[in-house]
Amino acid sequence: LKTSISKEDLIVFVNELFENFELAYHFNFSKVYDSQNKIDLAKRLWAKTLKNFNKFQLQMAMKDVFLNNEYLPTLNEFVKLSSQQALSEEIPSVLHAFDEARKSYDPHVSFKWTHPIIYFAGKKVGWNNFHDQQKTLVMHNFKNYYLEYAEQAMNGKTFKLPHIKTKPKEKHFIDRETFLKLKEKLNL
Repeated sequence: LKTSISKEDLIVFVNELFENFELAYHFNFSKVYDSQNKIDLAKRLWAKTLKNFNKFQLQMAMKDVFLNNEYLPTLNEFVKLSSQQALSEEIPSVLHAFDEARKSYDPHVSFKWTHPIIYFAGKKVGWNNFHDQQKTLVMHNFKNYYLEYAEQAMNGKTFKLPHIKTKPKEKHFIDRETFLKLKEKLNL
């Protein structure tokens, strides 16, 4: 995402993350990072690796780690956790959005979407492709469209679902003579 965390915010985040790691996982942390040089190298590596996530995702991943991990997470574990986070308070994660799009039904515009961009990404991929094509290919295409729309939404663009035009039900009347013949035929 182009709306990823700024360099300044990333530095602040990584410093805060490592301070919290040291407090929460003291013995484990001091074994892994036994010198200031190792800590500095690790911080640079973590910052370089996490730069494509946005601030919200990183904050949620950090919260998740401290609530659920007994041990100091690896960088790989933290990256996986970050990628599973929602993109913002309003915009769900790619995986959540993909599952929602797969489970939606016709008419898709009437489905109760978590966010309208899920509908637009699903429509762009093609609703039939969710069930007809290989899941990894569809997921790849969906992710690209979804992240494009998510970035636009996070930059202020409003997405509204198209309004469904419902036709009034046509009333079919039969004339009195046909009705009486039918009634007689059915012995009513």
